Amino acid sequence: MVRRMLQALAPAMIVAGLFSPAAAAETATLILRHGDVWTVDPDRPHAQDVAVRGDRILAVGTDPEIMKLKGLETQVVDLKGAFVLPGLIDAHTHFGNAVESFFQIRLVDVDDEALLAERLKTAAREVPKGLWITGYDWSSAAAVAAKKRGDKVWKPFQPNLAEIDAIAPAHPVLLRRYDGAYFVNSKGFDYAHIDKNTPDPPNGHYDKDGKCELTGVLLGATGERMAEIMPAQSRARDLIGARAMLHQLNAFGITGIHDISRVEEISQTKLFRTAVERSTTDLGLFKDLRARGELTVRVYDRNNIAH
Repeated sequence: MVRRMLQALAPAMIVAGLFSPAAAAETATLILRHGDVWTVDPDRPHAQDVAVRGDRILAVGTDPEIMKLKGLETQVVDLKGAFVLPGLIDAHTHFGNAVESFFQIRLVDVDDEALLAERLKTAAREVPKGLWITGYDWSSAAAVAAKKRGDKVWKPFQPNLAEIDAIAPAHPVLLRRYDGAYFVNSKGFDYAHIDKNTPDPPNGHYDKDGKCELTGVLLGATGERMAEIMPAQSRARDLIGARAMLHQLNAFGITGIHDISRVEEISQTKLFRTAVERSTTDLGLFKDLRARGELTVRVYDRNNIAH
C-alpha cells in the first residue's frame, strides 16, 4: 500500500515546488509522516513529512508543521522511517524493445537445462497463458568459447521436451539454437497442428526419439516454418507487455522516461530498405496507455511531446 502511494507521489515531487506550510492555505488530501524525505532543496535537503493535495505537493517539513494541514478527510500514512525521494527519470530508453522482451527469455548465455528451466519458469509466471514465449540463440556464448579453445567435440545441449512441457504446459514455447535449429514444446506443436505423423517438409526434419516420438527439435525448413506461424505484432499483445514494463519501472522508482518513438500513421506511408525503426516505440502505444489511465510514467518522445 505504501509502495503504491510513494509511486503515485513521485511524479508530483518532480514537477511541484516545495511550498512552505505557512504558504499553503489548503488542507491536504494525503499526508506522509515520520519518513526520511529527500527534498532536493540544498538549503533543506531532508524533511519528515509531506503534505499532498490531489497530484501536487502542498508542503514538506517537520511533523508538527505538516500535521497542521490535516483536515477531516485527510488520509495519513505513517512511513515509519521509510525513505521518500522524487521519481527518477531514465533519459535513454527503448520502451518498445522492452515490451517485446517481456515475451522472451535470454538464451545467449544459456548452455545447460537448469538455467533454461529457471528462466522459462519466470517467463511462464509472468506471461499470460496461451501466449508464445520465445528466446533466441541458446548456447551461443558456449559455442564461441568452444571454438576459441579449439574444442571440436563440444556439442550444445538439447532441451528435454517433457521437462519444458512441465514448466510451461499452458504456453507455446519456441526457442532458437545458435546454429539456426529450433526447439518447440508440445503446446507449440498443437498450435501448429503438427504431430509425430506429420511428414517432413523438403529440406527439413522433425527430430524423433527411438520410439518415433517428437523430441521438439526442428531442423532446417521445419524450424523456419514454425517461426513463420508466429502471430504478427498487435497492440493488444503490446499492451500486456507494456503494463508489465511500467510496473518494473515504477518498482525501481522510475516515473519518467525519454524514448525514441514513431508515428505509425506516418511510417505506413514510407518505403524502407531495411528495418530502420526496429528500436523505436509506436507512439500510439503510449497514447492508448494514457487513454486507459495506465501510463504511470511521464514520456518525453523524440517529437518533443510530453505526456
